[in-house]
Amino acid sequence: MEKNVFKKICGSIDYNTYTSLQNTLGMSTIGLAVANELIPQYSLVNNSIDILAYTTFAAYLGLAWTNGKQYTKDIKQIRELYNYFLNNYNRLNKIFDLNNPVEIYTMFNYLLYKGYLSKNKEFQFSGKQARDLKGLRGAEVITGKAVCRHISGMLTDILNRYGIESSQLGVYSKNYSININVLGQQKYTKEELVNWVRTHITDEQTYEFVMKLIDELVDRRNKNIEISSEMIDDKNILKRKVGNHAISFAFKDGKSYFLDPTQTRIYQMKNSNESILYDSECDDIPIRLISSMVLNNSKDYLQMKKNLSNACLSISAEEEQAFIKATLDKCKNNMDIFEQFYVDNCELYDDISSKVLSIRKHKSILKYTK
Repeated sequence: MEKNVFKKICGSIDYNTYTSLQNTLGMSTIGLAVANELIPQYSLVNNSIDILAYTTFAAYLGLAWTNGKQYTKDIKQIRELYNYFLNNYNRLNKIFDLNNPVEIYTMFNYLLYKGYLSKNKEFQFSGKQARDLKGLRGAEVITGKAVCRHISGMLTDILNRYGIESSQLGVYSKNYSININVLGQQKYTKEELVNWVRTHITDEQTYEFVMKLIDELVDRRNKNIEISSEMIDDKNILKRKVGNHAISFAFKDGKSYFLDPTQTRIYQMKNSNESILYDSECDDIPIRLISSMVLNNSKDYLQMKKNLSNACLSISAEEEQAFIKATLDKCKNNMDIFEQFYVDNCELYDDISSKVLSIRKHKSILKYTK
């Protein structure tokens, strides 16, 4: 009964008001504690201040530690709209008869980077406007700007809504040291260069810098360039230990799928070490459970840990490539369906985007730059 009353109260205010109230209570607690130290020691006054300080502190903790923000009226609206989008999206999976996680991941990537999942049909790899709403990270994609924790979040939500057990998985991914060489004749088209950057560079600042450099050298100066790279460790020891990248982990029919929609890569787990992933580009991608804990609720996290203990079984590389090729063929031959999907959902995108961006930005507990 008390919980329902609390939800009802939260549902009468918006997210920003809830956050302001929480912050005000926190600052008031500090202010009362300082005042209690500064004023002369009169027992009645001091006791009154102590009681008020404890009351405001208890109220602050109550707002901070409960899921009250999840019940505020605008968050409830965003969740309803986002769930409506997920249902609409999964109709596409049914239309194309996609059932394997690799198939679903492949079509998701195709639509994501062509803008079919974002407002104004534009998508940019950026976390500058991220709100990082708990349980709604995937909705950031619809605003047109997102990074790994949002991209993998939407794929995870799509898989779960489609009936495939999935969770976000925190990993540590090495950085790339980039070299750009000017060539005498063309070796790569601009599209090939941009695609390489999109599928390899996940550090946001490096990504933006190299993209601007390609525009400057190729478009404005008519230069032929080549990009070479070397994998290096992140200088930030905290990111190395906690994790700096988020992917989607799916578990279906006893087999595991480690899907990285940000870098368009699929990993497998090393049989010799249950906490290390690998692919053709890198053989050492450690799973980081601390960041995985932040990315998931407690129930999903515990189920993910259970599934990871059986994670060595996976499909072969040949099966994986066959799924990817067949799905891409379906996508390329049915662009009219995607165009209609975007037309049918563009107003929904506008609505979700405006509501998400109306939430004031706050600092995330664990912020990925990839």
